[in-house]
Amino acid sequence: MLSNTPSVRWFKLLLVVLIAFGIYSFRDYLIEGLHYTTTLGPKLLPATALVGLSMFSYILRMSFIVRKSGGDISIKDCIKAVMVSFTAVLSIVKVGVGIVVYYLTRKGLLLSQAVTYYIWDRASHVVATTVIGIFVLGSWNVIGGLSGLGAIMALAIVGLILGKVKLEALEDFQPTLKRLVGVKTVFWLLLLSTINIVVDSGALALLTGAGWKSAMAGVLVGNMMIWASPVPGGLGLYEAAVPLALIAGGVERAAAIGGVLAYRLLSLWVPALLGVAILHREL
Repeated sequence: MLSNTPSVRWFKLLLVVLIAFGIYSFRDYLIEGLHYTTTLGPKLLPATALVGLSMFSYILRMSFIVRKSGGDISIKDCIKAVMVSFTAVLSIVKVGVGIVVYYLTRKGLLLSQAVTYYIWDRASHVVATTVIGIFVLGSWNVIGGLSGLGAIMALAIVGLILGKVKLEALEDFQPTLKRLVGVKTVFWLLLLSTINIVVDSGALALLTGAGWKSAMAGVLVGNMMIWASPVPGGLGLYEAAVPLALIAGGVERAAAIGGVLAYRLLSLWVPALLGVAILHREL
């Protein structure tokens, strides 16, 4: 496995050291943020509901893409697959995102259908983030450039996945992709991705006290960090970049840091732990 090669093991160690150094260097700010999270009690329930709604948009995207590509998957299995996808954050290196493709094939989908889901889901989110970013942040150079970097990273990951598979196993890959080509398909995927971004912005605004535009800018910057980061979920980069974006938008430092930490707990770590439980039970 690629994740067990010596170079990747050293890379994992380096990332752990860098993240630990960041936590130590900014420990006072983190303490301020953690103290702020103790005041979030009444806001956690509605924020959790918004994060759940955001997850549901992921689930609907998966169901739509898989069914459109000719696969058959239940909403229940989509929910499980989305939770499993978050377990990639536990792998430290980004090759771990292939876990959702593996899980979907174990659920009976063709490899071509699983990879097609991965490509179209990422592509729709990149496009939605770029388009919204142009209007929210008003900078094509920044948003377009970072989104392009994220798209390249996503394609590189797909290449790593495909590189491990024999070409004859992907003989129906091209027809599967073609089934999704169409104006209506693109419209629905972009709509679901936009809903995902808007709802995430609402959750972040609720937890940090940010204005709507600042919260949405934070979500867009966070998405870019996730795509551009060498680790799943943008671990480390996300927690640094999003609070900075919020602070630049007028949010107090403690609220920005604490709110982002609470948001990441709800939107990343809780689903990841649920995904681990699903993998342990089913695989």
